Amino acid sequence: IRIELAPNTMKFIPGTFTITSQEDKGKSFKIPGFHTPDGSVVTIGREDVNNERKFAHIRIADKFATVSRKQAEILYAFDKLYVKNLSATNYTIVDGYELKPNERREISAGSVIKMGELEITYQN
Repeated sequence: IRIELAPNTMKFIPGTFTITSQEDKGKSFKIPGFHTPDGSVVTIGREDVNNERKFAHIRIADKFATVSRKQAEILYAFDKLYVKNLSATNYTIVDGYELKPNERREISAGSVIKMGELEITYQN
């Protein structure tokens, strides 16, 4: 997993994400969101983002072929946190619930996000 450093003025999405599977198991990280009219957004996937949004992207290693280039988004809006599935072939699973394409689900402390072989837990 690769996360770019954020500008000093950027606000982080509340809470911490911890990898709970694979060789990065146990690594925790905070993420900054990219401000949009809908809220702060973080993208997740195998895609290599090299623009003004790169600090708000979690890049998953190419070896995780079960994760799409554009897998999911984390959205922070109105003091709530959501995960939205972007993939039509590799669904994102939140707390055991399989999200359909463009479906989103609220997450809270202890929520488990699974994308293919990769599993991440959210703590606030």
